Formats: sequence, C-alpha cells, structure tokens
Amino acid sequence: MAASDSFVASCEGDILCTVSMMILQYLSGQTVAYGDAIHHWDNILKLSPCGFMPFSLASSKPSVRNFMEGVGFTGIQTTCTMKPGRVTILRLIEDVGQYRLLCTTGEGLSSTRPRQGCMPALDIRLDCDIGELVKHYAGQHFAVCAGDLSEEVERLAGMLGVGFVRL
Repeated sequence: MAASDSFVASCEGDILCTVSMMILQYLSGQTVAYGDAIHHWDNILKLSPCGFMPFSLASSKPSVRNFMEGVGFTGIQTTCTMKPGRVTILRLIEDVGQYRLLCTTGEGLSSTRPRQGCMPALDIRLDCDIGELVKHYAGQHFAVCAGDLSEEVERLAGMLGVGFVRL
C-alpha cells in the first residue's frame, strides 16, 4: 500500500535498482515497480519481484496471502499481475569509476500469469533483442513503469553526465 503512495522500495538492498526506480518515479510522476528477470522465451522477458507489487499497478484485484512455502521465506505476499501496456525498463549500472543508465521499452502482455501461481509478474515483449540486454547487464533487478520514458531518461543521463545505453 505504501508503494502506491510514492514509497520506493527495491529488493535485497539493491541500491542501484532503488535509484533506478526513483528516477522513473521522478520522470513519470507515477507509481513504479521492480522485478527480477526470471526467465525469457523468444523475446519475452518475465519480470517478477519476490512477492511485492504495488496494488495500484495490479491488472485486477490483488490478493494478499501467506508467502509460498520454502526455506527462509515467511511473511505475506501480493499475488497479481501488472497492468499490460507500454513500459520502460531501467537499470542504473556501476562500472569502474562511472555509472551508466541502461534503458529499453516493451509491451507488457495481458496474457501474463503469476510466477509459480502466486508471485507477481509481468511478461514483456521487449523492443530490443534479449541477447543485447543481457550483454549490457547480466543481473537480475530492473525498475519498470508504464509508458515510454526512454527520451526523458536519455536527457536526464546527459544532464547528470552518466553514460546512457538505449536498446
């Protein structure tokens, strides 16, 4: 609920993903999310956070339940899928002595199903080649928001003097 009210929170202390989310929130003025790059098929990437999705981004009424059974997992989780439509995917990446912003866009699919039947998710048909995305960042977390903000992100990167890669 707090995430739908302008709180930004990423996963596992990933500060660079949190900053990526804050950039998207600042540029868009809307609620943002993040997701782990779980897997892909063809050019469709499944983004799925570890049980957390802002309610305002849900494609239907989310449910809150006990976290799925597993070693080390306790607490509650949200079960839903993210609204379909155009999205921006962003990641701030730290290189040796410098930073760069990696940005791409895609189409969130209405056919998305929750991961493992209970984890929030969004399947995204990428506008770039999945191999190029992995070549530029082989990590797991990406910030995501509705709409195409790639031009705004590129302008911000220029103002901040950080590298920019648009795929």
